[in-house]
Amino acid sequence: MFQFFDEAISILSASGATQQQLSNLAAILQRARAERASPVEVANRVEQEQPAFGVLADFIRRRSFSDWIGFLVLLLTLVNMLERPAVRVTIQQQKSTH
Repeated sequence: MFQFFDEAISILSASGATQQQLSNLAAILQRARAERASPVEVANRVEQEQPAFGVLADFIRRRSFSDWIGFLVLLLTLVNMLERPAVRVTIQQQKSTH
């Protein structure tokens, strides 16, 4: 699970996404959670509605999830955290020191 979270953080922070793009991504993930969408469905939606997150869509597609909804909730939490500018700066600073 920590590997998933770490890789997701790397993908999202490398995307250079704006706060609006992150908000749109969060909306996609919230809908997916409410609909209990499959990983492939979520990846397709992300790719179609937010092309800037194509790498994230590929990441979701190639993972095997034993608890997909749990991972979806974690991903949504991460996106919501990254929408906050202070958190984004902290993550970027930590990446640059490693």
